[in-house]
Amino acid sequence: MAVTQQSFALWAGIPIAPDDSNLIIRWARLENGILAGLTSLLLWPTLRQLGIQRWLTTISVITCCLCLGNLESAVQIRNELTSTFFLLAYLNIALLLPNLKSGPYCRAASAAAMACFLVAAYCKVQILIITPFLFVLILGHQCLNTDEENISHRGGSLNLQNLKAIAISLILGSGIWLIAVSGPVFASLNRFQHVRTELDLPFWAATNVLLILTTRASSSERNAVKATWRVGLLYGAITLLISRVLAYPV
Repeated sequence: MAVTQQSFALWAGIPIAPDDSNLIIRWARLENGILAGLTSLLLWPTLRQLGIQRWLTTISVITCCLCLGNLESAVQIRNELTSTFFLLAYLNIALLLPNLKSGPYCRAASAAAMACFLVAAYCKVQILIITPFLFVLILGHQCLNTDEENISHRGGSLNLQNLKAIAISLILGSGIWLIAVSGPVFASLNRFQHVRTELDLPFWAATNVLLILTTRASSSERNAVKATWRVGLLYGAITLLISRVLAYPV
C-alpha cells in the first residue's frame, strides 16, 4: 500500500501544506473560543463556592468574558487558555470535595481534580507558579467553613497521625516524580529538547506533596494516614496514565 505525504500531515517533524496549516489554525481558534467561554463560565460556580455574592459573581463573569486578554487568547494558537481552564476546573472540584459525603463520589471527584491539575501543568508548566496560592485558598476556605472537630479529624491539627501523613506524602511525592520522568522523554539528550535539571525533583516533589495533602484534607476520610495513602496512590496512578500512556507517545 502506498503511503502518501498527506497521511502524515499532522505528524511531528513533517512539513505540512499551507491548506493543512490554515485548517489547523481555524480549528485551534474554534477550540480556544469555546475554551474562553467555558473558562469564564467556570468562574460562576467557583466564586459562589467561595461565598461571593450573586451580583458580584455576575459582574466578574461578564468582565472575564469581555476582557481583552480573554478575547485575544481566543485567537492565539497557544496553550495558556487550555491550562487556565483545567486549573480553574481543578479549583472548582477541590472546593466541592468537602461537601461530598459518599466515599466513591469523593474518590472520583478527587481523581478528576488531580487529573485536571496535571493536564493544566502539561499544557503550560509555567501555570505552576500560581498553584501555591490555590492550595492556600482551598485550605483556608476549608478551615473557615469546617468546625474544629472535623478539621482535627481531617488532619488539621499537628498530631502524630498528621505527621505520619506528611511523611508518607513526602515519599509518595518524590516517587511519583521519578515515575513520571523515567525514560527517554526527560533524558539529557532527546528529540524534544527537554533537559532535566537539579531543580525538577524538589520543585515537583513539593508540588506533589501539596496536591496530595490538599486533596486528602478535603476528603471525608477521618483517618489521615489511610486517606494520604489512598490519595497518593491514586495520584500516582493518574500521573502514570497521563505521563507514560497519554503524553509520552505525543
